[in-house]
Order: sequence, then C-alpha cells, then structure tokens
Amino acid sequence: MTKIRISDPPPERETLQGGVRPWLRYAGIVAVAILAGSVTIVLYYGFDAFQVIRSAVLAPFW
Repeated sequence: MTKIRISDPPPERETLQGGVRPWLRYAGIVAVAILAGSVTIVLYYGFDAFQVIRSAVLAPFW
C-alpha cells in the first residue's frame, strides 16, 4: 500500500479545479496582447490607422 502525503493534491481534483483558470489566464494574455498591439499601432502609425484597423477587425461582428 502506497503512502499518500496530505500536501500533494490528487490529480483528479487538480484537473477539475484548474480547468477554468488556464482559460482565464490565456484570456488575460490575449487581452494584454491586443491592448499592447493597439497602443503600438497608435504610437507608430497614428490614431487614423488604428481606427481603420479596428473597423476592419470588428466589421464581421457589427
């Protein structure tokens, strides 16, 4: 019989509890990347180029 340490969580509970958090972390990374990209576009190309790119990206959703 193997000895189970209390400090180690069982793998089943770990996957169930951590199932949502990686998606939130990836969503945060994507949001920061979009924000940084938009700020970079504004700084390098000006606000007019940002509006053109934003309207082109958001066109399918309007």
